[in-house]
Amino acid sequence: MEVPARDAGREWTRRAVIGTMVTLAAAPGRARSTYREGYLDVPGGRLWHWDTGGGGAPLIFVHPGTGGHESWIHQRGVFARAGFRTIAYSRWGYAPSDPAPASAQPEPEDLLAVLDATGIERAHVVGVAAGAGIVGPFVGSYPNRVLRAALFSSLLGIEDQEIDAMTARLRSPGLSAMPSEFRELGPSYRAASPEGVARWLEIEHGRAAPPSPQLRGKTTLALLTASRRPLLLATGDADQFAPPAVMRAAAARLPNARYRTVEDSGHAPFWEQPAQFNRLLLDFLR
Repeated sequence: MEVPARDAGREWTRRAVIGTMVTLAAAPGRARSTYREGYLDVPGGRLWHWDTGGGGAPLIFVHPGTGGHESWIHQRGVFARAGFRTIAYSRWGYAPSDPAPASAQPEPEDLLAVLDATGIERAHVVGVAAGAGIVGPFVGSYPNRVLRAALFSSLLGIEDQEIDAMTARLRSPGLSAMPSEFRELGPSYRAASPEGVARWLEIEHGRAAPPSPQLRGKTTLALLTASRRPLLLATGDADQFAPPAVMRAAAARLPNARYRTVEDSGHAPFWEQPAQFNRLLLDFLR
């Protein structure tokens, strides 16, 4: 039985701590896969995750600062049916994962711990916004654990004076003080989908105490180039944090990267334009 999208985001509130197994419907001709969710034991505590199972290439989503494991309700079934073993987890401090331990290591190490705990040697890794700030440094540090990587809506964690200066020139001084839905969701989406905005806010407000930004980790464009991993850099055309000009400029300096724009989207293209996001990412992964 496939978990309906409207219920999938609330599953953890109804279930015990032990993992749960259901079966995801597969496309014709593909084997059905076993879905699991529960805690992963990693250094420092426990991280909640879900895993669609199956024998396909592993694909791990790393959520934004305004998100959690529930953020991927528009991706989970799509990528499982496309044949990927699709996984997402809640980072430290995001319900129902544990708070960040006092001895917390940089979050790219947590992503490595998730791979180890799920028995995965190499995976496609996808991060959006603050999640991209974890995926980028992970690729720079552990290229041998990466198949392909996609950074959406952020260059956090990549140290580069030119990119930082361009970002500062384009960013509105009052942006950080705005309510989260105005900072991150584009005007087209806010106008067209009040129900989607409400669900996004429900997930955003469901977090506890997220970890410090200092835990994201760091890398450079040189290390990402040296990784030789295929990279996708993409952002929404209305993204105020990572405008297309910034992401495009970074991709132009990465010989192993391609750039794409998600049309009519702000900082959360996976949520605002899921069909476009999914198609773009599937094209890249294939």
